[in-house]
Amino acid sequence: MDAVLGVVGRDGQALIDLRTAVNSAELKSVPQGTTRDQLTVIANDWGATEGGIANAIGTGAIDAEKSNDEYAQAWIDLAGKPASELAGLIKTFAPPGTTKGAGWASDALINHLQQEASNTWASNADAETDRQEVIADEAYRSYMRRLLWAADTAGLNGYQDPNSGQELNSDSITSVQEPDGTYRLITPQEYERLSDEDKATADTQLESLAKSADGMGTASANVKTHFDQQFQERYS
Repeated sequence: MDAVLGVVGRDGQALIDLRTAVNSAELKSVPQGTTRDQLTVIANDWGATEGGIANAIGTGAIDAEKSNDEYAQAWIDLAGKPASELAGLIKTFAPPGTTKGAGWASDALINHLQQEASNTWASNADAETDRQEVIADEAYRSYMRRLLWAADTAGLNGYQDPNSGQELNSDSITSVQEPDGTYRLITPQEYERLSDEDKATADTQLESLAKSADGMGTASANVKTHFDQQFQERYS
């Protein structure tokens, strides 16, 4: 399977199709009626899945000496893009006459996404920080944002439980005030409209919220371990 994903990561159509499918599956992984115990299992399983896919695509799962960080960066950068933008990338980078489902080389797409990543998260690390660590951290943070939103949709976050005593921080850039004075979590669409500077602030706040009692609390406690077992510890 790793080798298959390594090939997929180097085909532009397949890469976008897989990212679209995984985004959709993650969003639907926490349906209404999910319990906190089930959320824990879902969070860990999808964390491991994200780590494994990013690892396979980044290394090519073929030869550790031919690892290409830009492919892992591209996979992670695609994670936060809405379906409309993913469709736009296909139109922009697919060769003329290519129909949906047909494979095409992803060099131009990868170069574009790697540049986008370098202009945002990939260039924010200290020069001494290992590139593997930078990629792993962003992949984990990106997944935690999507997981937090999925839990919010299912009503499973601490601030959504009236008996928990937890609430959203009204001073956070990730909290949006409603007309009645209450606060809700920023939506993915609202997040995408933030400036790069505000996104960086929101990323830190969303990760902190996801791990706190206000968010998913103990349900997210072991996600990083499961992610790293499939990405960090296998990445060369």
